Amino acid sequence: MKFFQILFSTRTMTLLLIVFATTMGIATFVESWYGTPTAQAWIYKTKWFELIMVLLILNFIGNIERYKLYTWKKLPTLLLHVSFIIMFIGAFISRYHSFEGQMDIAEGESADIIRSYKSFFKYMVKEDGKRPYYGEDAYILSPFHKDFEKTIHYGDKTVEFRVLDYIQKKYSKGHPGVEVITKMGGQNGGEAVRESEILLKGDIIEFDGQKLGYESTDKSIMNIIEKDNELYLQAPYDFGFFNMMKNDSGNVKANELTKIEQILYTTDKARFVILPTEIDNLVIGELKSGKETKKISFMGRQFNTTYSPTYEINGLNISLGYGSSWLDPKYKMPFKIRLNDFQLEKYPGSENPSSFASEVTVIDGETKFPYRIFMNNVLDYKGYRFFQSSYIISPEGKQTTVLSVNADFWGTLITYIGYFVMTLGMILTIVWKGSYFSKVRHVLNSIKKRKASLVIATLLSVGALNAQTSTESVVKEKQTETHVHEDGTVHDANHNPVNQQEETHVHEDGTVHNANHNPVKPDAPGTHEIDMHGKNPSDTHIHTDGSVHKTETAQSEAAHGGQTFNHGFTNSFTIDSEHAKKLGKVLVQDQQGRIKPIHTYAKELIGEIHGSDKIDSLNAVQVYLSMTFETSKWFNQPIILVGKKGGEELKSITHAIEKNGKWYTSMVDLVKKDPENPTAKSLYDVYEESFNKSEAERSDFDKEVLKVIQRLSTIEGIGNGSYFWVIPDLKAHNNDWNSWATHDGELFKEGQIFISDYFNSILKARETKDWSKPNENLQKIADFQRTEDIELPSKEKIELEILYNKFPIFKVCIILYAILGSFLIILAFLNLYSDKKYITTIGNILSFFIIITFVLHTIGLAARWYISGHAPWSNGYEAIIFVAWCTLLSSIIFAYKNYFVLSSGSLMTVLLMAFSFLSVMSPTVTNLVPVLKSYWLVVHVAVIVSSYGFLGLSFIVGLVNLILMCIRKKDNYKKLTLNIKELTAISELSMMVGLYALSIGTFLGGVWANESWGRYWSWDPKETWAFISMFVYAVVAHMRLVPGLRGYFAYNIAAIFSFASILMTFLGVNYFLSGMHSYGAGDPIPILEWAGPLIIVILILAFFANRNEQQFIKKN
Repeated sequence: MKFFQILFSTRTMTLLLIVFATTMGIATFVESWYGTPTAQAWIYKTKWFELIMVLLILNFIGNIERYKLYTWKKLPTLLLHVSFIIMFIGAFISRYHSFEGQMDIAEGESADIIRSYKSFFKYMVKEDGKRPYYGEDAYILSPFHKDFEKTIHYGDKTVEFRVLDYIQKKYSKGHPGVEVITKMGGQNGGEAVRESEILLKGDIIEFDGQKLGYESTDKSIMNIIEKDNELYLQAPYDFGFFNMMKNDSGNVKANELTKIEQILYTTDKARFVILPTEIDNLVIGELKSGKETKKISFMGRQFNTTYSPTYEINGLNISLGYGSSWLDPKYKMPFKIRLNDFQLEKYPGSENPSSFASEVTVIDGETKFPYRIFMNNVLDYKGYRFFQSSYIISPEGKQTTVLSVNADFWGTLITYIGYFVMTLGMILTIVWKGSYFSKVRHVLNSIKKRKASLVIATLLSVGALNAQTSTESVVKEKQTETHVHEDGTVHDANHNPVNQQEETHVHEDGTVHNANHNPVKPDAPGTHEIDMHGKNPSDTHIHTDGSVHKTETAQSEAAHGGQTFNHGFTNSFTIDSEHAKKLGKVLVQDQQGRIKPIHTYAKELIGEIHGSDKIDSLNAVQVYLSMTFETSKWFNQPIILVGKKGGEELKSITHAIEKNGKWYTSMVDLVKKDPENPTAKSLYDVYEESFNKSEAERSDFDKEVLKVIQRLSTIEGIGNGSYFWVIPDLKAHNNDWNSWATHDGELFKEGQIFISDYFNSILKARETKDWSKPNENLQKIADFQRTEDIELPSKEKIELEILYNKFPIFKVCIILYAILGSFLIILAFLNLYSDKKYITTIGNILSFFIIITFVLHTIGLAARWYISGHAPWSNGYEAIIFVAWCTLLSSIIFAYKNYFVLSSGSLMTVLLMAFSFLSVMSPTVTNLVPVLKSYWLVVHVAVIVSSYGFLGLSFIVGLVNLILMCIRKKDNYKKLTLNIKELTAISELSMMVGLYALSIGTFLGGVWANESWGRYWSWDPKETWAFISMFVYAVVAHMRLVPGLRGYFAYNIAAIFSFASILMTFLGVNYFLSGMHSYGAGDPIPILEWAGPLIIVILILAFFANRNEQQFIKKN
């Protein structure tokens, strides 16, 4: 009986939830470090992990009886517990009674074999004159899980096979092995002969009497030696080589080291070629049979269907393999799928897929019917479900569709029922009379009444005191600006931190001024030479030594020894402002295929290069136009931003100068060498080093180097027309737009005509001051754009996008939130010590303007939705803006009259929006990847991301409560305790709504995943951490039932630290991990830079809050 009491206790439930969540969290890092198979083998597919789930099911069942949840009054709570039982049961059915796999079908071909998702060791054993034996065993193989052993009985003989190692290049250092081609050329029955062997480090192979070792200790044989990650060949005798590509031959002396190349080596015994390629997915094993032992190796990986070459041992012929099942009959369908046509659509002018689909025919005997499979549109036939997963295009252009296939009717159905029951339970919890949610609301209302009574009592007390005070003393009291509290104490208003308000303003040089984009991995600009030829005779050419081929427009500063920022230098780049306005409304196609106003593109590009969308007196459109047709004028101008995080070393390498607190350099200075120190590293030297490092290895210096190269590459692209695609190519197959050249660099006739006329008219307009001709030529380009039969943004949408660019609505919001929220929270603290009417009046005014700012925030989101054509939460920048919106929405919903809640929500919104203006977050409006082109983007993402806002409010209110606990004393204990209780109740309500939205959103994502990829759960890091967050907040929600974890202090501490799981889900996964949600990740935010200081602050507050409480209890 005691065993069941322990099993069904809330302590056990809490412990199981914590263990389950922690285990899943560890698994996501194991997957990131060691691969998915390792995470599955060590955690996800282990029996002990399943045991945790079984114990949770038993605990839920026990608690249903213990708390009598089957009564009508507790129906919502019953549904919540039952839903998780149903979902766990569905998960077990999916694990043990479903299967999934993949089909690759080329155009015009049919298939009925599914390559299983689950991997197997496969083996075929035969002896001359006897029937072969086939077998296979499921096993999860990885470089860190490779202890597979198998004994095969064949007649009276036994063969033992065991894995010695599994090599994957991702987890290998250097060259673990090489491929040695031992036979090549010639003909054998009409086919070319080629035989090869894998030579592993430490081994020796022998072919045609020739021995070859790799790092062998035997000095009497030819040996491969690895040195500084390079491979060399050495032999105790002379040997020859023949380079067929160069038609060159020669000899290598005995004991001489020669670097291995892909050439023919010859000895007096053999001819061979060594391929120093990286070995990947290589299974190294050992066969034993009778008295013989043989070391073998073969390729094996997921979805592999091949077998190894035949090995002979003890009179038996054995072939082995690792990959998809070959024997299980469920992977052979009773019908066929024929691919008639694969259709790939790309965004205009880019190689990015917009959508792809498979036109197939299902062939089932006499039954035949066509079907179109595409992303989020599934073929369902005879229990098999086919999903459009991806595609393969061969170098010859042959297209192959990749379909994901599964059969999991019952597991999916039962799990979906669990989702539905859970959603129903959560909705009922909010509206059900007698639920815990309704009880908290009742408590909140009671606290508000008690606070109102306390205010009245305070006013009466103050009135009585004032009645006994003379007029003179009252005047004196007003002059000294003091407030009389209910306990008779007087508080000096001069101690109110009013002057601190200015410190919370967000200024231009603060957190919102950085407009830099995080660069996509840039290609080094060719041969480190910037070619600006091809547009007009005044162009020049910059070399790596910094020299410039001067023409009539080149500046003599090419050889200058040091830069000076020439204020007003842009006066020579005359671009009429009215003409620039017209140009800003002309459409351009960007390199991702989005068609947008030039105003938008110019703002993005110049902002990336300069860190600001203005350079001196020129706006972004004027700079963009000038750079496009007179690039050489900009060569010597220090306009390229150099990040200060790169340090003095980067400043020295780039020859940067300082202006307005920022570093800038010119194109000439970036590529020139220091004549006084010719051996010093150039920018390109450090670029190669920085680029070759992994993301985790890159320092701030490395990141800033890459950004500078990206900015230089952007200017080069502007100069060669790659960012001036304004002329539609009516003959292009993919609706390409071009400049004077095509995307491939070929001259484009229509573009040359339109653009040369336009540029020449600008040069004349500068002389005549008459811009009518450039306006006319620009209108011709705009009119020509509308002749193409594709959907273009309307004039209204163009005007709105330009207005959106000009008015930084979200930056305005963050400033207003910061100012209003800071003043309001000061008033909230003042209100604790004074009940003056003016405090309430000012507080209501501030609250009103916060709500007005929220409306402005809403308008910004709506505008972005209209401009982009999709919901504004498809990338990191948009998601953070939306989470911030949801945070303030939750504040308004639960307590817009509570100054602490509304001000806390405003400041939390400021913190969140500040992330969106970090340099790593790009505000660029982008096209959607195919999987996001679904109504699920609106439903799933909106629900789950909105939950972050509600849980964020719970976090910030918890921090406020800790501060109140720190300042709570005997004379204000009653009033502050009421405030703490009220805020805790609001926090609980917000936390429960957030938890429900998080849970519903997570499982809606499972439904979307099932429609897109064929499985509702795949342990992807993003969905796993959302699941972890659910269990973390489930623990917080149940703390009130666990002895030792009850109380306001414990709850608020939990509400604060549990938000770490949300930060990990929303931001940390993108920074530390990777997965299928990378398309929606945006750029990673450097969490560790601010997480440490924040944790220290929280711990200090928690220490003083707890000590203050314990001292008060001890004294009273």
